[in-house]
Amino acid sequence: MDINWQVLVNRLLTTLMLSQNELSELCGVSQQSVSNWKNGSRHPSTFAKRKLMELVEDSLLDLEGFQRKLIAADKHEHFSSDSLKDKSPDIMLEVFEKMSASKRRELIEITRRKKAEEELKQAQEEINRILSSVTLSLWSAEVDKKEKSVKYLYVSPMIEKITGYSMEAFTSGLSQTEIIHPDDQHAWTEFLIGLSEEDPKELEHEYRIIDSDNKTKWVRDSIVITPISDEVFRIDAVLSDITSKKEAEKELENYAAMLKEVNLELFEYAGAVAHGLQTPLRAICNYAEFLREDLCGKLEEEQQNYLDNLAVAVKESVNLVNSLLQLSRAETRKIVPEKVDVKKLIRDLVRDMDLDGNVKLTYSGSWPILDSEPVLLRQLFENLISNSIKFNESEVKNIKFSCRKLHQNEYEFCITDNGLGIDQKYHQRIFKIFERLHSKTEYPGEGIGLTLVSKIVRRFKGKIWLESEPDKGTKIFFTLYRKIPGSDKQ
Repeated sequence: MDINWQVLVNRLLTTLMLSQNELSELCGVSQQSVSNWKNGSRHPSTFAKRKLMELVEDSLLDLEGFQRKLIAADKHEHFSSDSLKDKSPDIMLEVFEKMSASKRRELIEITRRKKAEEELKQAQEEINRILSSVTLSLWSAEVDKKEKSVKYLYVSPMIEKITGYSMEAFTSGLSQTEIIHPDDQHAWTEFLIGLSEEDPKELEHEYRIIDSDNKTKWVRDSIVITPISDEVFRIDAVLSDITSKKEAEKELENYAAMLKEVNLELFEYAGAVAHGLQTPLRAICNYAEFLREDLCGKLEEEQQNYLDNLAVAVKESVNLVNSLLQLSRAETRKIVPEKVDVKKLIRDLVRDMDLDGNVKLTYSGSWPILDSEPVLLRQLFENLISNSIKFNESEVKNIKFSCRKLHQNEYEFCITDNGLGIDQKYHQRIFKIFERLHSKTEYPGEGIGLTLVSKIVRRFKGKIWLESEPDKGTKIFFTLYRKIPGSDKQ
């Protein structure tokens, strides 16, 4: 077929309302090449000729009924319906030029739209084919906040395995009330109407569904939101079945509650035993003293030592019983929060402890008023002060209290001393019950002070840790909340 390529290119540019840049992109060549074709200084390559032919055919022959319109506009009767497709593209363009400008624009727009629709359809089919092979449970929807409605645009085949409902069921109007658990429908609706452009682009939401077999399942949506208007959002999400995870969490919660109950019973039992031991221990102590008085001057030295050792053993037993009682009460005492000025509590405590003159206390930072349990809080600071004094051989025993605010509801406290210090390998050990780093002859006590401190801090939902090195003193840090999480006050 003998084609005047210069004429064809110029007609494409003018008749189809293309720019040189658009034509160069469609043909995959430079703008200079198009300029050369236009002025006739160069002919298109074989590849470019094929692209130009495809462009003409796409523009003129893909539209249903377009042949009839060309024939109707053909004043020179060049074409018949049988021979049209065999004619030269430049002749077809010549006929196309004889139409009115508005008619040409209409036909071009229709052709381009149909071509775009066909390409979109093919792309969607390809996407669906790819998604159907993906094992993720994907869904897309438009959410109308004003109408509180969800219109599903796409649901992957994997969704059916979780919900029991097909993609057609979702896209043809399956309502939220039919699939979302009644107890979660309000929260789901509130989540939808609460969407805004200021939200993070990626969100997560957990809720329960009722599947097609009427079984309840827990699911999580990992959501990406795209605002379409003020009231309409597009949601693209990955749905995960988290039923097994939720069941495991519930089982763990039940187990933790059972352990807490058993632990409480053990502490109550320990408290009852310790309380019960006080009477016989006092009796032993009294009888030993009676013997000492009745046999005064009659006992041999060895027998006197027996009674002395018995008195020491009874005293240690009484101290141990009292420590166990303290520990039991710290665990079982009901927390009824009161307003507590922490700095004032410490000053009152120090006054009541009647400390030696070589103990120097200083305070720094901003001290809060907490909603806390004053008896336990007093025990906490009393044990920390006693510990800092006991394990300190300095001539002047410096104890520094500091406090700083971490968050709106959380404070960090620190008590610093210039005492013996603790090797790092013992930093965790000292918080365990009956753990001692020194013998009773060196430093008396039952090894329960810091255990009690740790237990009280944990009951207040705080954390405790220390920084210390041998001969460099100790810093004990702990956190407390302004309002104890989960307390009756909140």
